[in-house]
Amino acid sequence: MERIFREELGKSLLRVRDQLRVRKAKQLLLDTDLNFTEVAVACGLLGTKTLNRAFAREGEPLPREQRAARR
Repeated sequence: MERIFREELGKSLLRVRDQLRVRKAKQLLLDTDLNFTEVAVACGLLGTKTLNRAFAREGEPLPREQRAARR
């Protein structure tokens, strides 16, 4: 099943999952006042360290930079 997923989308299931988590985190950072740990947990991550790593892997500005852009 994972092979078919990769063939159809051109990326792995885990990569798509990570992209969806970052997209959700960006939305929460911009639309809520949740702290970084709460955002991470709401997106299925263990904490702020894994949240920062996920953003870095996707080439996105770090969460604190995302939140600062909101202001």
